[in-house]
Amino acid sequence: MSKTLKIIFAASIILNILLAGVVIGTYTHGFKAKFSPRPDIDEALKDFPADKRALVTGAMESLRESTKETKKEIRERRREVLEILSAPEFDPALYDKKVAELHALMDRLGNEFAGTARDLALNLDQDERKALAEAIMKRRGGKHGYREKWDDRPGKPGPGPADNEDE
Repeated sequence: MSKTLKIIFAASIILNILLAGVVIGTYTHGFKAKFSPRPDIDEALKDFPADKRALVTGAMESLRESTKETKKEIRERRREVLEILSAPEFDPALYDKKVAELHALMDRLGNEFAGTARDLALNLDQDERKALAEAIMKRRGGKHGYREKWDDRPGKPGPGPADNEDE
């Protein structure tokens, strides 16, 4: 084998290895972002100091674990409500009872979330609380349009008289 052919072969091997590394690196980063259970929260936390990032992440994991049973009960109550609605004979009293149980469970879940948010807020500064609140609203309102409602909330500074082009 000639010296030129050896150099070309070695360069080809090196370039293939680099290309494989780039492809694998790109794929794994996209995989993490696509399948992260909380990409909006992860994005908001990237600018937090390490200790506060760990605090928020730990609180979220703790909340997720503590609410698993409640979420399971909510799914069961929803299934029961749907069964009552689709039964041959509709029982309004049973329906009202199961809906009340469902609402109580949902209130419990909301209160646990609100308590965790309150406890976190005590340990975060205003900019961190704002970033976390925006990420929560974006995550919660993704398919329901709450983001737009959040942007139009009362008290949010809007355009002033100087911003009006007609005047």
